[in-house]
Amino acid sequence: MFLAQCRPEEIETLKGISRLDKEASEALFRLAKLDTEKLDLLLKGLNYVKAFGTVGTLGKWLVISVVTTFLGSMLLWEQISKFLSIFKDAPK
Repeated sequence: MFLAQCRPEEIETLKGISRLDKEASEALFRLAKLDTEKLDLLLKGLNYVKAFGTVGTLGKWLVISVVTTFLGSMLLWEQISKFLSIFKDAPK
C-alpha cells in the first residue's frame, strides 16, 4: 500500500535504503528528520572538517619542504666548501 503511493524515484531510494545495514539506515533516517537549521549547522561543520584536513595537508607539506630545503642547502654548502678548499690548499 505504501509503495503504491510513492513515485518511482522514491521507490528506488527506499530499495537502496533497505540494502543498507541497520546503523547506516538509522543514521539516514535521523538526518532526514533534522530541521533546516540543524542540517545547515551540520553541513557547515562538515565543511570545517574538510578545511581542517586541507590545512593539515598544507602544513605537512610545508614542514617537509622546509626540512628538505635546509638539508639540501647544507649538502650544497658542504660540496662548495670542499671545492673551495682545493684552491685554498693549492701550491703557489
